[in-house]
Amino acid sequence: MQHGDALANDSLTYRPWLFWLTVIVTLMCLVMITAGGMVTSMDAGDSVPDWPLSYGSLMPPMVGNVFWEHGHRLIGMVLGLATIVLAVTFARSELRTWVRKLGYIVLLAVCFQGLLGGFRVKLISSPWVQEKIFTNPTGADVEKFRVFVAMVHTTLAQCVLCLFAVIALVTSRHWIWATEGNFCRACGYDLRGSANRIDGSDAPCPECGLAGTGEMVPKAMGKVPRLALVTAITVVIQLLLGALRRHTDGTIIFHAVGAFVVAVHVIALSRKVFVHCSQCRAMVRFAMVLLIGLVVQLGLGLSSWLLTSAAIESGRAPHINGSTEWASALISAHVAVGAIMLAGCVLLIVEGRRVVKGTGGGTPIPAAAMTGSGSDHGSVVTA
Repeated sequence: MQHGDALANDSLTYRPWLFWLTVIVTLMCLVMITAGGMVTSMDAGDSVPDWPLSYGSLMPPMVGNVFWEHGHRLIGMVLGLATIVLAVTFARSELRTWVRKLGYIVLLAVCFQGLLGGFRVKLISSPWVQEKIFTNPTGADVEKFRVFVAMVHTTLAQCVLCLFAVIALVTSRHWIWATEGNFCRACGYDLRGSANRIDGSDAPCPECGLAGTGEMVPKAMGKVPRLALVTAITVVIQLLLGALRRHTDGTIIFHAVGAFVVAVHVIALSRKVFVHCSQCRAMVRFAMVLLIGLVVQLGLGLSSWLLTSAAIESGRAPHINGSTEWASALISAHVAVGAIMLAGCVLLIVEGRRVVKGTGGGTPIPAAAMTGSGSDHGSVVTA
């Protein structure tokens, strides 16, 4: 049977193993971003001059900065293999065409990210690559282009994390069960259309088992995805400014102004979610992640600024009690939390658009999925 026929005649099934596979791969991507931050913070980006091998070997001696640079490459290789497994799994078992395409897109993005990292290495170490790009290559020209490639490499990795996060969302039980934008006021669970019992009474919520709690999403909720999109754009700009700061030791003022703008948008977005989407538990959770991430990020950003500014002024590496590794870990955590905040904005966009699109009502939940309490329901819903 073709996928289209399956969508027309069969049901979508929540597969816990597939959801947790996407969660694991998403966390692997976050680890890769953190490792990349360690490479930059430890100034280890040029410690391995060749690519795809490292000093002509798959496993060179892991000493000094080679540990950070080659370790980052190894994590990227494992992530690439895991993404291949994910894409193949989607191709064989995922009924939704658009979700399968997401799997292919994220695979291409991970491959491109790896090639971009390799290109960044060759740009420094290969005279042949320099001659192909520049008419008369100079050290200044190469360095400017290296910074540009490094910034794109860093920001793209955080966008890849967003893709993985969206895939995890759309394979979750919440997404599979929820389609039309009606919510249980008792527990916040997303209900489908106007599902009723044969006697005309409301069907129970599949999450908490209570009946008669459904309520349509307010129209004001339509503004949430748009505000989340604007917030995501400000976060991307802030990530680019942060990458510029890390790779050039440039001025902090633009990054500080960007932090203020991001904070204003995150607070406004979270407030709108809490006011207009309080019955949507998933969106409230995403907003909470953004707010907690903002507080943590501001603390990490201030600490990172104090460390890097003191180091730049004294001409030494940043350190905490003499440890460069701990200082670099603090700065890398700042990068990772920024990526998490961007992913939170994207999840709010995706979830918000799904909810708003479904406020007109739609197909009821099958009786098999609406019987009994939440933990006992089958994971089957109509496509």
